[in-house]
Amino acid sequence: MVQDEKKWQISDFIPPLSQKMFSEYEIEMTDDDTGRIKRNIEILKENGLPYDEKMEVNISEKDVKIHKKWDIIRRIVAVVITRLAAETHLEKKENGQKELATIVDIFEKRYQFKQVLSEREKDFIENPSDDKEMNAEFYFRLEAAKMLLWVLSVIDIEFQDFNTFCDISALISGIKNENLKSFARKCEIRSKNKIMDMLDYTYRLNWANVEIKLDGYERIVNESILYFSRLALEWVVQDGMSMDDIVLHT
Repeated sequence: MVQDEKKWQISDFIPPLSQKMFSEYEIEMTDDDTGRIKRNIEILKENGLPYDEKMEVNISEKDVKIHKKWDIIRRIVAVVITRLAAETHLEKKENGQKELATIVDIFEKRYQFKQVLSEREKDFIENPSDDKEMNAEFYFRLEAAKMLLWVLSVIDIEFQDFNTFCDISALISGIKNENLKSFARKCEIRSKNKIMDMLDYTYRLNWANVEIKLDGYERIVNESILYFSRLALEWVVQDGMSMDDIVLHT
C-alpha cells in the first residue's frame, strides 16, 4: 500500500496473469540465447533461488529490434508524466489538471514525448479517472523508468534495486533541465547482448519469485518493480510495439 495520509492511498499493483505459459511458445533459439540461459541459471544457483532448466528464453535474440535512443528517452519522460497524472487523479486537488497540463507542455517542448504515447496513455493524461486499477498501473509504471535508465547506461542495477522504488523527485530533477538532444549526448544504449542477458535474468527471477510464494515463503523481490522492469526491457527489444500491447508471460 502506498499512501499520502492527508490525501489519498493506493493499493499495490497486482501484475496481470498471462493467458499462456512459457511451454506453449515455440521459440527458435540461437547459441547466444542458450549461453545466457546457462549464465543466468548459475546466478540463480549462486543465490540459492529456484530455477527451471526447461525454460527457454521468452524472446529469441534473432527476433530482437532495439528501439532508438531518442525513443527510449521519450519513453522515460512518458512514464514520468503518466505517474504525475496518476498522482493528480488521486489527489483531486483544485487546479490539479491545469497544473499537470502545464507540466506536460514543458516536457513536450523539451522531449517531444507525445510521439511514443499510446492512445490509452493520452486519454489517461487528459481525462481524470477513478478507475483504481488504472491509477495503480500508471502510478507504478514509473518503475519502468529505472530499467530504461539502465538500458541507456545512466545507472547500474543490482539485485536489491528490485526491492527499491524509483524516486520520482530525483528522476524529475534529472530530466527537467535537459532536453532530448542534451540527454542523448550523456547516455549510450548498452549492447544487445547485455540487454538480452538482463531480459532473460528478470524473466527467470520472476519465475523464481512466483515459485517461492507458491511454496509459502515471502517474495524475494517486489512484484510491481519486477513486472515493470520486465515490461521496459521487452518494450526496448521490440521496436514498433506500444508498451500497452506487450503481454508478459512466465
